[in-house]
Amino acid sequence: MFVSLDLETTGLDKRKNQITEFGAIKFDLEGNQETFQTFINPGVKIPEFITHITNITDEDVADAPKLEEVQDKIVDFIGDAPIIGHFISFDTDFLKAKGIRLKNPLYDTSELARIFMPGLPSYSLEILSEILQIQHKEKHRALDDSIAAQELFFKIIDQIKALDPDLLKEIQEQSAKSTWHFSEVLQTIKSDDKILEFTPPPREKQEISQTEQTAVELTKSSSKTSLIETPTISTQLAEELATTSEKNTVILCPYDIFAEVQPNPDKKIAKLSASENYISLPRLEELKKRENFNTPQITSLIKTLIWLKKTDSGLLAEEISFSQDEREILKHVTLGPDTPPKEEKKSKTILGSYAYTPQKNTKHLIILDAPKFIKDTQYKKSKIILEKKTLSPIESLLHIATQDLLDEPKKTLQELKEKIEVLFGLLENIAESNFKPNDYYPQFELSNFETASPNWARAKDVIKNLISLSQDLKDFVNEKTIPYLQDWKEILRDFYETIVEPDTTKHSIFFQRNRTDELVIRTIPISIIPHFEAISKNVKKITLIGKSLDAQDDCRLIKTLFGLPEDTPLHQTNPPKSTIDKTNLFIVTDIVGNANEVLQQTIEFTKNFVTKNKGRSTIIMNSIKKLEDLHLALAPKLKKNGIILLSQKGSGGLGKILEMYKSDPDSSNIVITPSRWENFNPQDLTEENDFQNLIIQSIPFDPPSDPFLNALAKNFSDPWNEFQIPRAMLSLKQIINKFLTKTPGRIILLDNRVITKSYAKPFIKALAEIKNPEEVQKDDLL
Repeated sequence: MFVSLDLETTGLDKRKNQITEFGAIKFDLEGNQETFQTFINPGVKIPEFITHITNITDEDVADAPKLEEVQDKIVDFIGDAPIIGHFISFDTDFLKAKGIRLKNPLYDTSELARIFMPGLPSYSLEILSEILQIQHKEKHRALDDSIAAQELFFKIIDQIKALDPDLLKEIQEQSAKSTWHFSEVLQTIKSDDKILEFTPPPREKQEISQTEQTAVELTKSSSKTSLIETPTISTQLAEELATTSEKNTVILCPYDIFAEVQPNPDKKIAKLSASENYISLPRLEELKKRENFNTPQITSLIKTLIWLKKTDSGLLAEEISFSQDEREILKHVTLGPDTPPKEEKKSKTILGSYAYTPQKNTKHLIILDAPKFIKDTQYKKSKIILEKKTLSPIESLLHIATQDLLDEPKKTLQELKEKIEVLFGLLENIAESNFKPNDYYPQFELSNFETASPNWARAKDVIKNLISLSQDLKDFVNEKTIPYLQDWKEILRDFYETIVEPDTTKHSIFFQRNRTDELVIRTIPISIIPHFEAISKNVKKITLIGKSLDAQDDCRLIKTLFGLPEDTPLHQTNPPKSTIDKTNLFIVTDIVGNANEVLQQTIEFTKNFVTKNKGRSTIIMNSIKKLEDLHLALAPKLKKNGIILLSQKGSGGLGKILEMYKSDPDSSNIVITPSRWENFNPQDLTEENDFQNLIIQSIPFDPPSDPFLNALAKNFSDPWNEFQIPRAMLSLKQIINKFLTKTPGRIILLDNRVITKSYAKPFIKALAEIKNPEEVQKDDLL
């Protein structure tokens, strides 16, 4: 038997919030089932926003039992059956926090769907229910959500049955060697050729826009190095560049575009990534000989085995996604850095991911979305130290030594494990003495003050001892241990470069806590110039394309970060004139923008504006906190008037929000942050007037806590004027230009700082290049 369960709660914080409903369905694979549902009196008033989401009212729970009164019934109903649910750890962790400790195996349908149904646009329960035609009647109600997860579980089982029989047998054999709980279910499943394998819905083919077509023509300029600013960067732009570019052109794309572009062998257009992103079949065969796998290792292997049946190239980056833990094993099954993909030499043009390194014969290098390339490079070149990651290879080696009855290596490995625990105890002490209390995600940047502390000196000594002690493993090298010893060697190198000999002129080092409260030490490169020079040193012509490059500073920001000559020319394309002519740009003069004390004015204006206009508005809030405050304050009230307010925090992922919006745009509005708006593709909308209003809460300055931006800011002698203000201006331009690519309407900036602050003149000039702004008071728009 299995139990699919779901909770409804008064909020997301398991420590502070309470359970309002428990729903579960117990079932087997033969069709036997029973249900259990109960409201639970939380002992507190249910927030209006939660009632808005779940339709559970204070009246519903007033006479309901308290949790302790139904706790035994819940535990008895679940029994020892495996627990199924969508993101099930949220529910089980919540129950644990309330005193119900469940030791049952957990089968997360979101994770299982990612493994056995790759390539879907979203893995939210609502979107999966829609794609797979699962009846999901009352979303955000416990019993119905648990039934939807049960039906999704059945769909996943069907997809496993639909696998090629030989592939299913191999997956069963490999998973039997793992600690993955779901392996027990896998062993019982038999192949069924009557079940059709699910195919993700095809993406609709889009035509290239006129502005992007102009950008394509601009890449043919004779300049050795040039910049092109264009409002949008799409898959169609990448494919058009590949089709029309000269021989030996390399086009580097961000991942979302790279995943969608199609190679064209007839026109000798190849789709390539770094060789480390391709499967090496001999190395994969070696991996499969391992005697045991932990959970992320086996799920990563199964994803790879399933994908190999669908790919001609062996490129893992096509449709398959891995968690951070799953990625740890990939380096043992991919090609080495010196093994180029086979299509490389035959191709006229290469569409590459950012990870691809152009070859010596490259004539023209085009980088799509240059600002995103900077962000991606910083992230890929950063390093992370985690206790769990550090212990993983040592524990695997210890398991081998124990199995093989090797006392000396076992003794050394146990000593290494003890020293690692001491090391992280010291690092925890350093972190706790520097983290600020009550920070949502605590972090601090390493400085000379911390490196001069006694705990830091002790940590350095422990690392030196780890390196010395590891020499005793030189006789513990064999086919089984080499992968783990290689991982351990890499970890020791990261420790040495981060703790023993940190170079803070090249890297910023941050101590952080992640969402699971683990200590994370992150090393971030300050400059991407060394990497950019390495990939472009043999290239005759370079073109960088971005959605927003000129901050009224002659592109100084982007030129500095890439190390480009000051005289590098900029070419610009603009949104369609017909759209701009039908658009009004307003600056509201009686709202001061980002100040917390005037947020209520923004909320009140938004409520009145949306009430009057009903739907087709997007509201850009400059922080998650302000977005949550606005959504919590307005969504329940607007719902009573038949108006929907969709939020990236409260309504799901971008794909889910878009699908919900498109189902009823006349009554729907979206609340989103600038970074999510950046990832939003207006081409996914169906009509020119799908959006009619864009409300921008404030000048989109970056959050001060972003460690990657803090590292980049060190490239400038005056970070405020040379980095932060230009970035805010570029972000504002990008927000507006994205709206204008398809949508004429009203753009409303609720921030009078653009006309009152000394730094604002470039903002006004930048806005005027798009559309002359009109100064109004908020009541003029109501």
